[in-house]
Amino acid sequence: MGVVEAGSGSAGLFATLSTRITEGFPAYGTCAGLILLADRALCQKSGGQPLLGGLSATVCRNYFGAQVKSCELPLACCEGGTTPAVFIRAPAILQLHADDAEPLATVDANPCDAAAPAVREFFDRNPNPKKRKSDSSSSLASAASSECGDLITVIVAAKQRNIIVTAFHPELTNDTRWHARFLDICRQHKKKTHKFTS
Repeated sequence: MGVVEAGSGSAGLFATLSTRITEGFPAYGTCAGLILLADRALCQKSGGQPLLGGLSATVCRNYFGAQVKSCELPLACCEGGTTPAVFIRAPAILQLHADDAEPLATVDANPCDAAAPAVREFFDRNPNPKKRKSDSSSSLASAASSECGDLITVIVAAKQRNIIVTAFHPELTNDTRWHARFLDICRQHKKKTHKFTS
């Protein structure tokens, strides 16, 4: 299972979008969009896929498993409280690589069996994810891979400059906080790029 990096196979629309994102144009990636916006991705489909890049992160495609492993759970929010999170064949961010890349939400979960070898190899080469022993209180413990004993803390929402990503689908719930956060990024971008005269 190879690693695909941003720019691989990029042409036409991908190259244009990648340039715009690099220039500061706001982008929100949900689920597969998170993968596209990452600079590096593990467990890609056969032959890989081009990535837009911009989010300094390594992500794992289908970290939580196949469609039948889809679930909804309450997720702790960085603003406090919880938010409902719907995970559908979801990816996970294994590591952020820049100081300005900020994790917004995490969960404790093992990779699915198909992703476990690539995840284990990644963490063998890159130091020390947060781990904790499996227990029944973890909201995603039931999705744990048989190949890993300890749960790994993975990032499921993050922000870096003009980019926000979620591994889950906030559009499938009534919680609008994630989209409101993205609208704030859009407003800030508009203020920077448009001069208003009175």
